[in-house]
Amino acid sequence: MPTPTRSLRFLSGTVFALCLVALSNGAATEKPAAKGVDVKSRASAVSVPPEFWNGLERHEIQLKQKLLVVKGSRGLVACPYLKIETFARGGEACAIIPAANIDGMLKSKVTAVTPKAQELGIEVGMSGREALERIR
Repeated sequence: MPTPTRSLRFLSGTVFALCLVALSNGAATEKPAAKGVDVKSRASAVSVPPEFWNGLERHEIQLKQKLLVVKGSRGLVACPYLKIETFARGGEACAIIPAANIDGMLKSKVTAVTPKAQELGIEVGMSGREALERIR
């Protein structure tokens, strides 16, 4: 199996998010294939202009709980389903924001960050909206 660092560099989109699930659990596990849902075209439940999401890839993947990943050009924001330590070891800028769906990340607060995310000015307690702006 490739190292987490190599996997993080070369994967993108839904495949990237699914591999992160395996990495966050410590090893790949046998699970039924999850279908990714690209939420770029969904109407926002939170009053935020659609332009806010420009430059951000959004993914909601239905597992036992939803796996949420938002990727920008400078880093990513994910739900607590994933372990922050995996991103830190890979030198990635990542913030963990608990939410039930992508739009909920805007109002929720950051609960964990990697050192690389701190370099972008993302801090624990910051609003999800602010963290998302900084990874864009």
